[in-house]
Amino acid sequence: MSAEPGLGEDRPDPAAGTQERAQERVEEPARETARGAGEPHGDPGQVLPLRPGDPGRLGPWSVVGRLDPDEGAPAPADGARRGPALVAAASDPGEAAAVLAAHGPDGAPARVVVLGPGPAGDAAARDRFGAAVAELGAGGRIVGASLDGPWPWAATAASDARTARLLARSPVVDGAAGVATRGPAFSPHWVGAPRPVAPAAAAPAAATAPRRDRRPWLLSALLGLLLLAALVLLLTGACQPTAGGPAPQPSSSQHSPQPSPQPSPQPSPGPSPSPGAEPSPGDGDPGPGEEGSPLLLGPGVVGPSFGPGDDTEVLTLEDLPFSFRVPAGWTCERAPISSPVVRYDCTSPDATSGGAVQLQPCPQPCGQQAWWSLQDLLAPGATWFEVDATTVAAEDSAPGREASYRLRMSHLLVAGEREESDLDALDSHLYAEFWSPEDERRAVQGIVNDLRANTP
Repeated sequence: MSAEPGLGEDRPDPAAGTQERAQERVEEPARETARGAGEPHGDPGQVLPLRPGDPGRLGPWSVVGRLDPDEGAPAPADGARRGPALVAAASDPGEAAAVLAAHGPDGAPARVVVLGPGPAGDAAARDRFGAAVAELGAGGRIVGASLDGPWPWAATAASDARTARLLARSPVVDGAAGVATRGPAFSPHWVGAPRPVAPAAAAPAAATAPRRDRRPWLLSALLGLLLLAALVLLLTGACQPTAGGPAPQPSSSQHSPQPSPQPSPQPSPGPSPSPGAEPSPGDGDPGPGEEGSPLLLGPGVVGPSFGPGDDTEVLTLEDLPFSFRVPAGWTCERAPISSPVVRYDCTSPDATSGGAVQLQPCPQPCGQQAWWSLQDLLAPGATWFEVDATTVAAEDSAPGREASYRLRMSHLLVAGEREESDLDALDSHLYAEFWSPEDERRAVQGIVNDLRANTP
């Protein structure tokens, strides 16, 4: 329903607004043609330095600096809404897009529009950007584009500032025309988000908790296997029985003779167990790793895992290709996030502890750079430590909660596979974040350890 002006308010003249937009479409190409005529090589306007986190190369284009996304835009009419401001730094998750100055392999200059991390992780914003690229590309105004990967981008001629401006606005404005309208301004959830700390500018972490280990993954995995084999050999040797006979019994000559014991009556067959007795390991449901069990045995992350006597429940949730355990009474509900991201929010019965489990595709190729981008997007500023070749974790306190504990995990896996992950076939990312009071950390450690054990 459209809002009508109230009594005493001026009604906007639709004909005047149409004339202004028509005049802009007529005058803008003329201004750009005149500007291009004065620049023999079609160079863009003033080139500003890149900021930390800006990409240095996009496809065949080598990025040399940043440009003003509103360069050459006509001044807005009084009362017209231009929409959210566009920030030029491509590493800021709260921006829509950045316009970068670049050169091709032949040295030809170009304007390259790249989405920021916020809209790049929003399916609706990516669709709007892709629709604008298709619409403008049909008119021959796009010289190159890539809509896949963590940095969707599109390139235009260096002198075509208007096309670059329309592409930069497309994540928050429907259609390539980019005509702003009157009315309330509805901003996406990622507009105004805090800028993450760039990896290069992060303060050095303590020696006991390195920021990131950049050793090759295969070398780390090999060292881990060697340490595990040495530990197994050590435990096997410690469990061997010692040589020698049984301990000597005290001599009976030192004590007075005792009467021979009388045989005790045999209990009747099939006695019922006493109340509160623990069932034997062979009773009930099969344990983790046993045939018929949905749970697997695997490595943990930090702290103790759930034991056989812990009161837990097995959760098998829709669209998650694995099961995991939580303490009895915990509940997990699916969050309203569009596919392909699957997220469940969990809480304890008294609501003093909780957390979330999120599974999403890893941008291809799913390598180290893509993994770091997902970590900075989901947990900006976290101090990670390496667990294994495909897992990192971080421990700290929950914001706004005194005497609290928080455990986060970032893990790469192969969706649907239950054997060892092939590092060349990784295609999914699992993020877990759970918190609790300081003295109840064992519960959330058990949940995260169970998630890692069941996602090889």
